[in-house]
Amino acid sequence: MTFASTESQSKQRQKALLREHLRRLRKELGFVVGSTESLVAAQQVAQAALSVPALASARSVAVYEARGRELDPSQLVGQLAADTVVSYPRVASMNPPTLTFHITSRSALIPSGFDLLEPDPSAQLAPPIDVFVVPGLGFDRCGRRIGQGKGFYDATLRKSPLAVRVGIGYDFQLLSEIPVEACDEPVDFVITPTQKLATGARASVLRSAEEDVS
Repeated sequence: MTFASTESQSKQRQKALLREHLRRLRKELGFVVGSTESLVAAQQVAQAALSVPALASARSVAVYEARGRELDPSQLVGQLAADTVVSYPRVASMNPPTLTFHITSRSALIPSGFDLLEPDPSAQLAPPIDVFVVPGLGFDRCGRRIGQGKGFYDATLRKSPLAVRVGIGYDFQLLSEIPVEACDEPVDFVITPTQKLATGARASVLRSAEEDVS
């Protein structure tokens, strides 16, 4: 066994343990989607997120439908400009992990086999996406992200390198450091109910996006 493969296995074990910890933490500290507490936290995140120029002026924004005790982006969606195209992800393939994004409303989302609500497969595909609002189990101040471990968002973000990436979560999901591998994609902003961080993970891409806005 080579050093590289040993190091990779070590990172994978660290990430697996961290995921377990963060899932327990979210179950204990997160708010049920739709509850008063969830709506308050979502509104705080929405206000901070809309101060990001690239998001406030985006023509096409991809979000997700929160489930369980995830941070809910619906308040943000409701405050985007009226002409902003909003799309939601649908699992198109498990292997390779592939998401497609479709233009739809929250009310038109349908249950899927992954305990998710997704767009109908016949819904119109989204145009090129300017900003991805990204879920996660945890983030750190350098923009590192840890998700559920299936690689869907990493694969998606890798295919859209010029889009701005905004990770949202609760304060307890902001960690000091997250172990990452070469396949993991960072986010440009991390926003919680009390903090808005520009991570600097992809400074040149973010500068380009801001210049386009201005």
